[in-house]
Amino acid sequence: SRPMTFDPEALSENSEYLQRLARHLIPDHHAAEDAAQRVAAAYLGKTSETPEKPRAWMAGALRKERLKWLARGRRAGNLDVDPD
Repeated sequence: SRPMTFDPEALSENSEYLQRLARHLIPDHHAAEDAAQRVAAAYLGKTSETPEKPRAWMAGALRKERLKWLARGRRAGNLDVDPD
């Protein structure tokens, strides 16, 4: 079977959820927006089968973005970065 890109309609249907979850996981407003945009771009750029549960895929990708954000904060010595 031929690889297909992920369904853009699923992204559109879940964009509000993606933004809300990003703001919940990453308290820095700008970092949350950036993370949501990176996840959306990654979702659209994938060349494999569309996941059965796009929200679950996006949530997992956002959690990874949160871990990256926390690591950047720690490396920069930002003591305000709280993992909880």
